[in-house]
Amino acid sequence: MKKVAKSLTNILKDEDFLLLQDRKIDPIPVVERLLEDWKFDLFSRKPGPAYTHDGILQFTDLDLACFLSELAERNAVINIPQYETFTPKCHKEGQMVVSSENRHGKVLAVLSNKVTFGFSIRIMDANVISSEDVGDFRVYSILDANGDFYKGWSTIQIIPSAAENEFIIKSNILSNNSIIFKFFVAPGRWTSFYGMPYFLLKRAEVRLEEQKEFYKNEISRLIKKGIRLPPGEKRELPKRTKESGTQVKLDVFESIIDFPESESTFVPCRLHSDELRRLFKDKRKIERKLLPKVRFHTRATELAFSKYGFSNGVELFPSWIKNSSWERDFRFPKGRKKWNRLVLFQPTVGKFGVSLLYRFYQKSITVSEKFAQKQRGRKSIASKPKSIRK
Repeated sequence: MKKVAKSLTNILKDEDFLLLQDRKIDPIPVVERLLEDWKFDLFSRKPGPAYTHDGILQFTDLDLACFLSELAERNAVINIPQYETFTPKCHKEGQMVVSSENRHGKVLAVLSNKVTFGFSIRIMDANVISSEDVGDFRVYSILDANGDFYKGWSTIQIIPSAAENEFIIKSNILSNNSIIFKFFVAPGRWTSFYGMPYFLLKRAEVRLEEQKEFYKNEISRLIKKGIRLPPGEKRELPKRTKESGTQVKLDVFESIIDFPESESTFVPCRLHSDELRRLFKDKRKIERKLLPKVRFHTRATELAFSKYGFSNGVELFPSWIKNSSWERDFRFPKGRKKWNRLVLFQPTVGKFGVSLLYRFYQKSITVSEKFAQKQRGRKSIASKPKSIRK
């Protein structure tokens, strides 16, 4: 008999889930509350030492995602001595780069790609200058599209805070004044793929995408009706030109939660400049802050599942799900995509069920020529289980 934790089977009654389902309610406070449960706490970690008791180097089992998140939380200043670009370079009009070496500045965020397992950091790069400013946003890849440590960098230099320094010394994770990371995400994080917090955050991700699109359409509607912001309030972005790149095919991972469709509708905004100002502000917050944070946590969980959630090509299950199995080659009605599906609970009369689905599929992405040269001849994503390869 299938057994699933009550927290999952009762998810459709959860207060946060119901709020996310209601399109009349602003999702931003709900999402901010959910993200509080996903914050890393570096100083509560108990990593193994860098060396065994007899002096053999074993590297730390502390995950780099946790460490980088701590740096981003306090906007730590870092330096990347050498870096090769992963994607084609983008040039902004009116800016120049002082040096391609020692890219340094404050860490603003840890990011993930929406499609691939590429992870990166956004910094305020002080090597970028214009006629009036020093520093601008730049993104540097930490993992490549396959979810492996990106070869375009080898070292990130930091001056740790007092608390970080104490943690590093007490944990004995230093090796010749360096921390050598083996994992980007903790292997045990694969269990989160089956957890209610992940399910709620996936629902929040979909809801934020819907809200962003709604705000975009409302902004266009208000502008067509003659509503404008006062001169100077809307910032004009500099023109960008991107170098040509090379397309490569990769196996990528996608996961969705099959929830009941929401029947609520959005409430149109008032025709007023204050409303237009609010739309721009909230849309920017979703795009630049909330969605990147939500996506970082969902993709990190999915990366852990794809790498560590299998044994001999078969999915592992956490303790709160028993006597269950994955259905292969599932298709939605009129759908073409083939999924691996896990039904958590079946629909009954007047009720809806919830299912977890994932798939590996091939996707073409544009990368720098240097990365393309290294990628040629490489096998598909190493963690893809043999039993589900197509």
